Amino acid sequence: MSNAIELYSDRFWVFVALGIVGLNPIVSPRARKWTFAALNLAFLTLYIDKKVVLLLAGLLLVRPLLGLLRSGRTGSAGAFLLGAGTFGLFVFHKRPDLFADPYPATAPLESLLTTIGFSYVALRLYELARAVREGRHQPPDLAST
Repeated sequence: MSNAIELYSDRFWVFVALGIVGLNPIVSPRARKWTFAALNLAFLTLYIDKKVVLLLAGLLLVRPLLGLLRSGRTGSAGAFLLGAGTFGLFVFHKRPDLFADPYPATAPLESLLTTIGFSYVALRLYELARAVREGRHQPPDLAST
């Protein structure tokens, strides 16, 4: 099964319909946020199968680094680690030929980054990290990540 998201496929529109039906009756903001997070995870699992574990690992690594951004000296280290990791993944996403030939095991990571549109994710992460570092935004909770 291809991991390309086809907007004319039945599984895409069935999932959209289930999402609308599932989210519409929920009025509690907290329950709605967690339901939306579960739907996002289910959607990604539908398209990227077992590679969703890599995505979850990335989310679990990003959360503590975003929390570090608010503190003084450790904030600089957190910003450096977050920036270096994001930049490395961005270069890997844009130029997989630099990494993929000697390391065939990186093919799942390449398709994961393509599926989630990592360019957009990298720019949003940069914007979020900057807002957290400047104190304009609190680090997001796990469901919002």
